Amino acid sequence: MGVQLPMPSLTTSLFLIMMALTGQGLAQDSIDIDQLSPYLSDRYTKGKYLLFDCYRGHWVCTSEIEFNACEKKREDEYYSTDLTYSCLPIMKLSNDKECHKKQYDFMYGEGHLFYCSKSSQKLSLN
Repeated sequence: MGVQLPMPSLTTSLFLIMMALTGQGLAQDSIDIDQLSPYLSDRYTKGKYLLFDCYRGHWVCTSEIEFNACEKKREDEYYSTDLTYSCLPIMKLSNDKECHKKQYDFMYGEGHLFYCSKSSQKLSLN
């Protein structure tokens, strides 16, 4: 009487079959689930619209919905008593990859001034 191994689950079996059919072995790099998700965070989804989040202090390539919401919020904030804006809508680019390139340029390039403070309305996007 030998050792009886447990039967693999249906999920495990399907995974092994898929790996065998696609020629991928278990030694290859796995897929990064974060790259498959349309979400960047609880606030943003991925997209080709570049904006600066003034509250969190970072650049983000996001969707048209969030970009338009930022534009609207900025218009509303213009008349509020707050001293700063919550975000700065920058531009729409042709695709996500171009947005990431422009984001990188703004993060590490020179000559890019932006202002979240209402006392400084000047904006230079050279």
